[in-house]
Amino acid sequence: HLNIELYRYTATDSLDLDIQPNYVRLNLGHKIFQLRLDEEVRPDSCTARRSQTTGFLLLTLPKEEPISSVSTANQPEGRPAEPAVVKPGAPSGNYLEVSSKPRLDFSKICDADDDDIPDLEVVE
Repeated sequence: HLNIELYRYTATDSLDLDIQPNYVRLNLGHKIFQLRLDEEVRPDSCTARRSQTTGFLLLTLPKEEPISSVSTANQPEGRPAEPAVVKPGAPSGNYLEVSSKPRLDFSKICDADDDDIPDLEVVE
């Protein structure tokens, strides 16, 4: 989940949100917020909700399922695979978690040789 704190009276129709597997970009008037994601997400399954009381924008970003390299041939014939035990109240791990108190190192936001993330565009 990613919570973006916007002003309460900002018009929702003035927001332009672009979610890609590697980054999230929010255009708000002449300001651009772009965040590179450490893990790939599924853009078609993402949701964006705006709070009516605070105006905050909550993004739910489900992670892309990794391709499993585990073979079922190694399983014994008579024993099925044991289900994973999930503790109540524990995060499920299916969504990309962004810390509420991030420790950002601005020198490592984007790699200089990373070509799959487009440059910021000038909005006039």
